[in-house]
This record gives sequence, structure tokens and C-alpha cells, in this order.
Amino acid sequence: MEKSNPEGARLVGQQQEHLYYDVLQEIVNQQIPDDIYTVGSPFSVRGRGSDGINGDRHFYGVGHRRMPVSSYNQERAHFFSEYGMQSFPEYGTVIRYAPDTTTHDISSPLMMWHQRGGVEANKVIEWYVNSEYGETKEFRQFLYASQLLQGDAMRTAIEAHRRDMPHCMGSLLWQHNDCWPVASWATRDYYGRWKAAHYMVRHAFEPVICSAIAEGDNLLVYAVSDLLRKQQGKLKLTVYTLSGQTVNTLTKTIAIPANTSTLILEQPLAELLKGQQREDVVVSIELTASSGVSYQANCFLCLQKDLRLMPVKPEVSVEAAEGGCLITLKADKFVRALALSVDGAEDCWFDNNYFDLLPGVPVNCFISTSLSPSEIRQRLTYRSL
Repeated sequence: MEKSNPEGARLVGQQQEHLYYDVLQEIVNQQIPDDIYTVGSPFSVRGRGSDGINGDRHFYGVGHRRMPVSSYNQERAHFFSEYGMQSFPEYGTVIRYAPDTTTHDISSPLMMWHQRGGVEANKVIEWYVNSEYGETKEFRQFLYASQLLQGDAMRTAIEAHRRDMPHCMGSLLWQHNDCWPVASWATRDYYGRWKAAHYMVRHAFEPVICSAIAEGDNLLVYAVSDLLRKQQGKLKLTVYTLSGQTVNTLTKTIAIPANTSTLILEQPLAELLKGQQREDVVVSIELTASSGVSYQANCFLCLQKDLRLMPVKPEVSVEAAEGGCLITLKADKFVRALALSVDGAEDCWFDNNYFDLLPGVPVNCFISTSLSPSEIRQRLTYRSL
């Protein structure tokens, strides 16, 4: 319209501005005088749209413009009202809309039809997977890596936003679910299957969390609370080698102020690592609050593709439980992002998945299923980084 009728384009723009800034504002003031009206999202000041300083902000530098995932740690806003990272769904979902395995290539016409982000979107996912985790060798491995990418990216963003309280007081990711089976920003796919991000985001949004980040030569640990009352807490920090040895352990009693983020520990990495290389360790942090809430997270000091992980076969036990089975997993070495699945089972749901195994520390997960423990043992498969 702008080229063929510039005056018409000017009038449409003028009318849109009048509608959103004046007419709707007046109607809201009349009908709900005590409420607050915002013309749209993102928005800061009239005539300036979103400036990243005032109001809310949408940020897709990570996910669209190929900025590294770590960029979330530097970007700031008072309210991140939209951001996201795409991933493919589980293989069980893909095989339903692509039963012909010859189409299992991210550039195939069928995969492109089932992509909501445009012709370059699958290549963008591949670029991030290669940059953050290294190149994959086959299709199912790529699906797994894409989900890990999305989960890690969303958790990184949420923790960064929450660490920046009270400057940042809102974090709203895009998106929750899908309207058809597709590669997208959703954390639950069309059939309701939880992606890695859904498990990870759930934990990152807990009312009280601890978050660690390496800045320069130091490790910084924050306690973040959305609760409206102050609490006492205990921090435990453990450095493990990926092969299973304990390098260092620190404990500290702390105060957790209400509704804000607090730096609770700053420690030189050289003292923590005691000569170990960043590529050979994982830092585990656990915060237990006086309310009884406990939160555990792991921090890596390099890109995950540079971690010197080793093959591990976890110990697995399966017991009957009401409504399904209880699975316990344990390993003598560190296992990154263990993803469980049951081949050929459509009715299974895990209450915990895509989790790390710390050396010697068992992890339980419940699987809702009609299958017996023996059937689960036979059909249970897992994948890790």
C-alpha cells in the first residue's frame, strides 16, 4: 500500500494510532477506571514502540539472529514479555506425522511443512545444536539435541531474568503448546508430550531457586525468591569431576531476602577447581530454605560440546507403584541430560525427565503407565549427551 497509495498508508497508520492510543484507552477508563491500559506488547512510550528500557521487551536475538545462548545473561529489561527457542518434538510424535523414515531429514519437504518458523528455521536449530553441543550423527540424535538446546536456552533465560531482580520483575516465554504436530517454540507438543524444556522450565520457575554463573575468574551464586517473607537457608556447593570424583565441597548458612535476588557466594574458580580443568567438572549447587523447599541445579564452566563426557551405563531399577512404576537410576560417573522413553508406548508420561545424574546420587522418576515393571524394563530406552 505504501508504494501505490502513500496517502492511504498514512491515513491507516493515523487511524490505528488513534484507535489504540485514544479510543480504547478512553473506553477502558470509562468501564474499568481503576485498571491500567497498555496499547500492546512490547510497548514503552507513545511513538517509540519498545525501546528495551521502558515497559516490556520481546527478545529473539537468541533463537532467530544466532546470538549465543549465553547472551541471555547480558540482555536486560524490566519485563521480558516474550522470548523463545525452537525445537523438534519427541520421535514418537514425529513418527506419527512422518511414518516414512525416508523423510527424516530436517530439510525434507515434509519436515519443512511441519515447521512454523519459515524456510530457514530448521537450519537455525541445526546451527545452534552444532554450536552448543556439537554435530549429531543421525535424526533421532538431532531431535534429542534440539530439545536439550531449547530446554537449556529457556532455563538460561529464566535464571538470568530472575537473577536480575528487582530490575527485571517479569519473564514470560513463548510458548506453551501447539495447535498441530510441528517443530516450534512450544514446550509441550500437539499430543501433549512434554519436551525437555517443559521439565526444565518447571524447575526454573520454582518460588525459590539458586543460580550459579561463571563471570571472569569467579563463580557467582545467587539465591532468588518470589516469596514475600524472608527465609533462612543452607547452601551446599560440590564440584565433581565428570569421571565421578569429588573435588571440593562448601557449605554456608545464608539469609534469603523476600521477593528479590541476592548474591550469596562469590568464589575464585581456581580455589574451587583445585587444578581441574573447566571441561572436566560440573558444579552442583543445592539450596535448602527454612520453609523446607529444596532446589538443586548444575552449572557448567564451558560450552557443553567441550565437556569431556564419557559413556556411562546407569543402574536402573523398576518397581510397581500406584498408577504406574517407580524408576530409580544411578551412575558412578556424571550423566548429562538423561532422557527416558518407552518404545511403542503411547500412554506413558514421566514426572521427571531430561535430568542429570550426579556421581553416586540416585534419581527417582514416576512413569504413569498401564505396563508392568517387567515390560518397562524390557522397553525402557535412554539417551544422554
